[in-house]
Amino acid sequence: MKLCIAGKNNIAVDCLHYSLSFISKKDICVVLNKTDSLKNTWQKSLGFHAQLLGIKILELEDVQNIKEITFLSLEFDRIIKPEQFKTTKLYNIHFSFLPEYKGMYTSLLPILHGKSYSGVTLHLIDKGIDTGNIIDQVSFNIKNMNCNDLYFNYLKYGTMLVCSHVKELIHGIPNSGKQPVLNSSYYSKTSFDFSLKEINPKQTAHQIFLFTLALNFRVYQLPTFKGNKINKCKLTAIKSNLKPGTIIKQNSESIEIASIDYNVKLYIDYYDKLLDCCKNDDFLTARSIINYIVDLNDYDKNGWTPLIVACYNGSLKVTKLLLNAGAN
Repeated sequence: MKLCIAGKNNIAVDCLHYSLSFISKKDICVVLNKTDSLKNTWQKSLGFHAQLLGIKILELEDVQNIKEITFLSLEFDRIIKPEQFKTTKLYNIHFSFLPEYKGMYTSLLPILHGKSYSGVTLHLIDKGIDTGNIIDQVSFNIKNMNCNDLYFNYLKYGTMLVCSHVKELIHGIPNSGKQPVLNSSYYSKTSFDFSLKEINPKQTAHQIFLFTLALNFRVYQLPTFKGNKINKCKLTAIKSNLKPGTIIKQNSESIEIASIDYNVKLYIDYYDKLLDCCKNDDFLTARSIINYIVDLNDYDKNGWTPLIVACYNGSLKVTKLLLNAGAN
């Protein structure tokens, strides 16, 4: 056995397929995350594709006893302890430009902190948390990206980085260097409370803008304001002269509120309401909100799009409406 891919989602599956272009199935195994249902949802299932391809699915304890195997962690859900392995060829892709943002919430915190860039890092696994020597990394601009955008860029660049080095990882020992001490940061699971999704107007307009971007990952959550899910925030040049949180104007599309310094427009999300229209074949309501729908083809956590839901429920009128609005 030459290679083990441990992890989940598109990056693990795409790297598995790439690896099969130069080594045989019998030389590859996978270790699944505990949450892998063996079904594709809004992302690919490593377990599903391993079964489809005839790749061995092993337990972590089995892989720990294989000498000289290359172990590649790609969004794996368990902490790797090198001393428990018979191989030293242990590697990880971390979704940040190390040494910044070790640990958790790397799709949220760089945005919330107003960073202009992030990146992906291929590094050795040691006893620390994302502290291993760096083999290679890629940085990219994240200005105006929301959490969802940043995560999918991590997948894109992370996959590219793995595929450019995986042969070297299997057949040789890659060059690497220690992580810098300066600008190093770490964030644990307690670094952000996801139950606090309500937009706090007692901030500057820019802080509200960043918070809205950082929480905007529809599969998991959206920010809220007074019972409304919000999918976008627009800065205005209007100086706030009322108490922060005061509603200046509101219509079906957006809510304009005062902040500490400038007014902001918060755009109301109608995605859930559209799904209800699909289920209930409510054409009139769907027509009234269709122009406010963003990301019409976005998948939900089950891998469904509004159009698929509409077709599944036999909602002919709503299906036609979605088609006319540009759904593919």
